[in-house]
Amino acid sequence: MEVYPRHIEQRLGFQTIRDRLVRLTGSEPGAVLAAACEPLPFEEAEREGRVVAALQRVREGGGMLPEAAFEPVAELVSTLRPKGSFLDPEGLLHLRSFCACSESVRRFLQAEEAPGELRSLAARWHPVGDVVQAIDAVVDPDGTVKDSASDTLRKIRRDLRNAQSQVRKVLQRALREASGHGWAVEDQPTVRAGRMVIPVRAEAKRKLGGIVHDVSSTGQTAFVEPAESVQLNNEVRELEGAERREIVRLLQGVADQLRGHLEGIRENERLLGQYDLRRAKALLALKYDGVVPTRGDEGVIDLLEARNPELLLMGLEDGRSVVPLSLRLDGDHRMLVISGPNAGGKSVAMNTVGLLVYLLQCGIPIPALPGSRVDRFDRLMGDIGDEQSVEDDLSTFSSRLA
Repeated sequence: MEVYPRHIEQRLGFQTIRDRLVRLTGSEPGAVLAAACEPLPFEEAEREGRVVAALQRVREGGGMLPEAAFEPVAELVSTLRPKGSFLDPEGLLHLRSFCACSESVRRFLQAEEAPGELRSLAARWHPVGDVVQAIDAVVDPDGTVKDSASDTLRKIRRDLRNAQSQVRKVLQRALREASGHGWAVEDQPTVRAGRMVIPVRAEAKRKLGGIVHDVSSTGQTAFVEPAESVQLNNEVRELEGAERREIVRLLQGVADQLRGHLEGIRENERLLGQYDLRRAKALLALKYDGVVPTRGDEGVIDLLEARNPELLLMGLEDGRSVVPLSLRLDGDHRMLVISGPNAGGKSVAMNTVGLLVYLLQCGIPIPALPGSRVDRFDRLMGDIGDEQSVEDDLSTFSSRLA
């Protein structure tokens, strides 16, 4: 639809509608689409309106519209593209959250009880349930790689726990000995440079025997690894290295499984953003009992008790009522003259018609009674208010000419 002037949406009050749509979205991509919402070609607007109305009917019937609360995944997908690359557990959980959201919406759209307008959309979605399962097999919800991810990892971690336990026993024995001589400054071992040590007074660091790994900033405490724990600590470090290598191998294996889904995930991200916007449109229409009127090509406007959406949304917040209007324009009556006193509602009536047409071209149901009709209009032009400008040297009259 061609609109003139370009800022007519501010004059009509559509910016208020757009702001509400942005707030009703659950994702950044959905909010971006809502912020850029503008009139569509007629056939596309008709299809959009039918989909939004179908979502609205589901909610009115007591059904739930799955939320589209997701974070963008484009950066994660780019990271996974090169062969041999992988995501850390946090990145995998991010991707899992997206895929779970995507699957929830896809299943909702393809459900038997879903309206036909929604089921027709489901075929465009890429199934990503396998992605969720692949990630769940390796990563816990808290972001750690599961012991059960492989027999090798399970064995390494069991051996690691045993080695760490032996180190602690040796250190506790050494710590008791140091305490008996008055050398210890704390009652528990600690870690320095990845190795378990005991803290002793600096002047006693040679008396205990072993390796001094660090000294406190005051110089009063030394951190000593007793000689009898050196080999055990070496074993712990070796097992920790083996654990890291096995985790990397497992994460690379997950990445290999996901790589074939990357294009589908990117497409689902686009579709999920669209769904988020459509869901926001449906939730907005629910606030004012919106309908999609009959549409045709004869230039008919037949509004039954239509209300101004901007005023209606404002009234819902502060309890004010909005006076409805009914009017008909058709092939025999193509012009309507409205007269009356100042502040009598003439501009509001005109704005209401323009705003309702604008909403329909954006695929948003309008607040009017069923049986209303708004036909195709390829242009929306509004001369509303005074366009005079000191800056542009336009008087009221010259602004009208412009």
